Amino acid sequence: TTTESPATTTESPATTTEASAIPADVDLLTEIMVGDSFSLFDGFDILGNQESLTFHSTKLLEGDGSVCTLGGEYGLDVIGKALGTCLVGIRFNVGNSPDLRDVYFRVNVTEASATTEASAIPIDVDLVTEIMVGDSFDIALGALYVLGNSFPDGYSFPSNFLLEGDGSVCTFGGEYDLDVIGKALGTCLLKVTLLDLANGPEGSGEDVYIRINVIVPPPPPPTTTFAPLGDLEWTEARDANREYFDLVQAIETWDLGYTGEGSVVAIIDGGFEVTHPDFTDRIVLEVCVRAEWENKCPNGEVLQEGSGALLTPSEDTGSHGTGVAGTVHQFAPDARFILIDVGGTAHSLGEPGPAYDWILDNAQRHGIDALVMSYGVSVSQREALITGTDCPDPDGVNEQFVAMKALGVVPIAASGNDGLLESAGGMPGCYEAVSSVGWASRYGLVHTDSNVDEGLTLMAPSGLEVAAAAFEDLGPYFQFAGTSGAAPVVAALIAIGRQINPDATPDELIEVARSTAYSVDDFLVKDLRLVDFLTFSQTLAGVAVSPKKDISIRPDGVMNLLVGEGATHSDLCLAGGFTLACWSDEISLRTSPPERISGFVSVCATPSESWGGNRVIIGVAPGTCLFFVELGTLGDDLLIPPEYFQSRLIQVNVIG
Repeated sequence: TTTESPATTTESPATTTEASAIPADVDLLTEIMVGDSFSLFDGFDILGNQESLTFHSTKLLEGDGSVCTLGGEYGLDVIGKALGTCLVGIRFNVGNSPDLRDVYFRVNVTEASATTEASAIPIDVDLVTEIMVGDSFDIALGALYVLGNSFPDGYSFPSNFLLEGDGSVCTFGGEYDLDVIGKALGTCLLKVTLLDLANGPEGSGEDVYIRINVIVPPPPPPTTTFAPLGDLEWTEARDANREYFDLVQAIETWDLGYTGEGSVVAIIDGGFEVTHPDFTDRIVLEVCVRAEWENKCPNGEVLQEGSGALLTPSEDTGSHGTGVAGTVHQFAPDARFILIDVGGTAHSLGEPGPAYDWILDNAQRHGIDALVMSYGVSVSQREALITGTDCPDPDGVNEQFVAMKALGVVPIAASGNDGLLESAGGMPGCYEAVSSVGWASRYGLVHTDSNVDEGLTLMAPSGLEVAAAAFEDLGPYFQFAGTSGAAPVVAALIAIGRQINPDATPDELIEVARSTAYSVDDFLVKDLRLVDFLTFSQTLAGVAVSPKKDISIRPDGVMNLLVGEGATHSDLCLAGGFTLACWSDEISLRTSPPERISGFVSVCATPSESWGGNRVIIGVAPGTCLFFVELGTLGDDLLIPPEYFQSRLIQVNVIG
């Protein structure tokens, strides 16, 4: 009884407030229809034609934006969005008076009448136009077309708002918010009010109504045809990558004929080696696109398409894009590419914004199925605390990815290589419409350098041998690791998915990819999803699904340590069961300390040479760790024959 008494007391003032305080203090009660608007400035007539008003704040005291929203040039229009009621408060002062006053407006939003629906809006439409998803319509040019002549000096656009469409179909943009941008299929009704400032603020005004239909036209027939590639080519890289293919059942998927044939993967990056044999007859289009402040394309412009548009990889440009495209080719050997160079250096990508615009304009024309973004901009903890978000989007980039998905494109981004356990990386990987990808080791475990969190979309293996750029003098292939190598694996998965079901939406493809993936646990983040190509393909194709492969770790050797006890190179050599002579002068462990693939430093430590002596692993606390240990000759790594190079997985149990 004592506990419930305050609750009863608390509700009493709320009833009083609801019944008297707010209603009694309302200065004006008005009514508008859904899609209509009410000018708060005009509402100030209740004050008796006051002059020199200065407004300090205007806000909704009731209504969360789903019923009413504030708009107009100065945010002084209440626009009805749905049936309901809103309370708007304005704080202001008159002239030079320091005293602030409050005025409250109660606005009831009612349903538009049948007459209004049937006559006012449809009949008064001055212009009907059509744009594609991601395209834009210039309001000024539209109004100019309606009026039939140029605007005289002094005309302005004090208000433009949507009478229909809640922002999910159309939105405003451009430098002065004078562009209507199509976001999804649907229709919008736009009202533009034109004022002749030459005749003062009370000058003649005209209202122009524009109906905008947002469409996705059917894609035109492809301009380029390719001959089928035939049997899969087993290059030296594919032989070296069998361990990765086995992990995610890629070979079994290819055996069913699912190789990504007919699919197109776009890659935004730099340093593309277009002459590499892996890319012969697989490049649909080369594209160079630059921001105005970036170095121009080879043709001296900000846009160039076709052969010669991409800069040749060099020490300045790097070869990152070659590695990304090479990874897609390893997992989806028949997929085709659109390679988009946005400039920058070997260590810093140029501005990708213009490339996003290009994708929106050309996705349908070229049938783009996936977009790979193996880059990111991280947000510091300090910045996140100041801004209140660890994924800021002041320019509305996420909406561009939403529009891409409406066109059938799956946006995919790397999560980053900071080793964070509570972050899936910065922009663009953190955006809601983007699928973020983390880095898995060859054993299917989360790599220690990969960013992961509960919002991570998928995990994929990275570190394969992929196409190399000629200037690096590494031969035809080199090892490409990191989340930059994981993201294109998911793009290859999507390419195969689109081969199987061309009509599958981006959300459907990602949902099937997640639901058919392996469940992998990290130390703090549970149930991460590692891609499974075979189960994904069979599920999407609607055929019998093979039993899921067991990818649990099976160590080659096990050793036990007491807390505080250490293991030496010799101990690891013996535990691994190497057939090479552990104490030969020509044989040595090639990694010191060995690569940790599982186990916190709080369980096993790998000390430095300065204090660890000859111990390479030390038991710190009870638990289990897994280490990857390599043994080989002391000569040049590139010249070691396979019989003189061995690797083992060793489990270390630390006993209290």
